[in-house]
Amino acid sequence: MKFQLAARILGVAIVAAGALSANSASAQSRVDLDQSTLDFFNQEFVQDESAFLSNADQFQVNLNDLVYTGYGENNALEVFFINEGAGYRNALSLNVDGSGVMNNVFSDISSTSSVLSETDGVLDLGQGVSFLPTELTPEAAIGSSIELILNANGSSQYIYSTDESKNVDGLQHVVGYNYNDGVDDWLILGFEDLYGELGATGEDANNLGFDNQRSDRDFNDVVIAVRGLSADSQDVPEPGMMLGLAGVVGGLLKLRKKNEQ
Repeated sequence: MKFQLAARILGVAIVAAGALSANSASAQSRVDLDQSTLDFFNQEFVQDESAFLSNADQFQVNLNDLVYTGYGENNALEVFFINEGAGYRNALSLNVDGSGVMNNVFSDISSTSSVLSETDGVLDLGQGVSFLPTELTPEAAIGSSIELILNANGSSQYIYSTDESKNVDGLQHVVGYNYNDGVDDWLILGFEDLYGELGATGEDANNLGFDNQRSDRDFNDVVIAVRGLSADSQDVPEPGMMLGLAGVVGGLLKLRKKNEQ
């Protein structure tokens, strides 16, 4: 996933982690981004396919700062699908206050219009879900801690969330930004869904039973925008450290990303 710095963007990062074991529980209603906002997010926050994001750790944020703030008069939490560059069919859920209950957000992150499209993809770019506090289990409140959890390709083994210390490979799997559009505050997140260090293959000698998956560490496997959730920003990297957008369109978008086992 690419992050190109805009004037109003505050650099922040989310770090990724492992999963909690629990049954899914949630209610949700559909919401959609307006086209201009979707176009902007795709232009500014979708990393070039397979382009290694070398400075991902410049945007770290403490999980304790990832809190429920609510959006609008009903204090909703809204999560929008921006794009995906994954060969995997990933799923996204969220956990409230460390309860271990998985509230489903997107059960199949795929699209006919994404960077790596699927002919049977189920999501529209910009499609989102809205949760009221009472629709989450347990019920959320302003100030509740929220953990976002990516299930890679339906695996019960390779699961990553916003607490890096829980990751089975011990690596960061999410980067993000705080962004204000002049009206609303957004948290933009990009996930990496492959296990292991950049390009690593074979069984992980430090974690037997887990295979390195030749990760490209591009953090564009799932890109989402969230309203009603906040994280404390840290220093913004110099623009020269950031990756550019050029080359996202064209033949590159037609390439399949990974040769998964």
